[in-house]
Amino acid sequence: MNFAQKDPSYKTECMICHSVQKNPPLDIPIVGEPGQLVREFMSRLLMHIGKKHLTELAQGKALLDQYQAFLILSQFQSEDPSVQALLEGMRADIFRRTIRYRPTEADLDQLAAGCGFSTAADMKKARDAMQAIRDLCCEMGAAAPEQPEKQLVTP
Repeated sequence: MNFAQKDPSYKTECMICHSVQKNPPLDIPIVGEPGQLVREFMSRLLMHIGKKHLTELAQGKALLDQYQAFLILSQFQSEDPSVQALLEGMRADIFRRTIRYRPTEADLDQLAAGCGFSTAADMKKARDAMQAIRDLCCEMGAAAPEQPEKQLVTP
């Protein structure tokens, strides 16, 4: 048997240029302050973005400002329609950037086909219902939020 120690590091790949960095297990706490290892790793990643991807760094800073404004404004109720529209635009942008999975049309077709309906009409009703639920939950189609005249931050 081979008891050789496996490399206890993980690769972290830049999604922009696909440069790869290795890092040891970071053991980031769910609650509490991250340790020195995490701070050093984040600093390395920030240096990479700052040297190689200035446009994306600027967009990230703008998003950070947007998120901070969202956190502050969301703690208040305002009658001002422009504040309400701004909050809704920010919320929709954050949702769009962070949604984990959106079922595709093909996913819905496959789900409906797997239900075993005896008629095409019943399968279409189920498919339409699935699509309506997907659109509502994922803010797509008729349930998509209105787009502001100008985007707050371009992705």
